[in-house]
Amino acid sequence: MFNLETITSFNALDELVKVAKSQNGVEGIVFGRVDFAGSHDLTRDDIDADGVTKYILATAQACKENNLDMVVGGAVSVDSLPELRKINDVHLTRFETRKVIFVADALDNPEIKRGLEETVYFELLWLKNKRDYYSAIKHEDNDRIAMLEKRWDKIRAA
Repeated sequence: MFNLETITSFNALDELVKVAKSQNGVEGIVFGRVDFAGSHDLTRDDIDADGVTKYILATAQACKENNLDMVVGGAVSVDSLPELRKINDVHLTRFETRKVIFVADALDNPEIKRGLEETVYFELLWLKNKRDYYSAIKHEDNDRIAMLEKRWDKIRAA
């Protein structure tokens, strides 16, 4: 997979698809909506609007025509469901939040809204765990560093 995250890369979509589908190419495209919006002078608020979706739909069509996976990421939330369904009508393999990947068929699940809401909580817990873990180990080597600095200073002075 490769990330399509800029208007420049979108403007080269035909060439990128040729490389992607070539021998030793890649399986598909991940369309990063937030970075794409920023590269096209759109805001994060525009990611669930037609301004970004029209580019995703064109990318999805190119993936469909060339038998490539199509993945959508970038601030995927409950608010994204209508746009994801439009994309799925053309071609969508997966969509993803920062830490959770959904198969496109999940859009047909009546619990998809709840599933996306739960990803918010999961990612919050993930980040808190990461913060707490790294905070806990941040100072674990301070005593060893101090001892080695003294040893090094002694070696340099000799």
